[in-house]
Amino acid sequence: EHALRHDYEVPIKSAIDYLESRPDVDSTRVGIMGVSFGGQFAVRAAAFEHRVKATIENCGPYNQADNFKGRPQISRETLVHRLKATSDEDALNKLKQFNLQGVAEKVSSPLLVIHGRRDRLVPSEQGERIAAEAGNSAELWM
Repeated sequence: EHALRHDYEVPIKSAIDYLESRPDVDSTRVGIMGVSFGGQFAVRAAAFEHRVKATIENCGPYNQADNFKGRPQISRETLVHRLKATSDEDALNKLKQFNLQGVAEKVSSPLLVIHGRRDRLVPSEQGERIAAEAGNSAELWM
């Protein structure tokens, strides 16, 4: 089992490489969607893998480290495990890499950001920030 990685464009690149090898797939029309943690991964993948032609980001965080301490204990424990961290402090340090600062602005394909105003794990301001930094390529649904 591998630790979570922040550079999700790497596995997305491999997935699109595979799709390009299939004659039954139009690999010029690849879109991705991610929910919560996956939403952040989707934005990062779209920023660095330009074969992604459209992205839906649903309730994903702008900065994982900002949300860590406010998470329920079971959620923190899960992240410690998934990050292969040795403690909450180690997990928090690793989560600092999971940040869209300087990344969202690189998304050039259409990006739909969906976020709930009552989200208890990821504040809606983070969705607003993702959309704002992505600029004209983004549409925000609250």
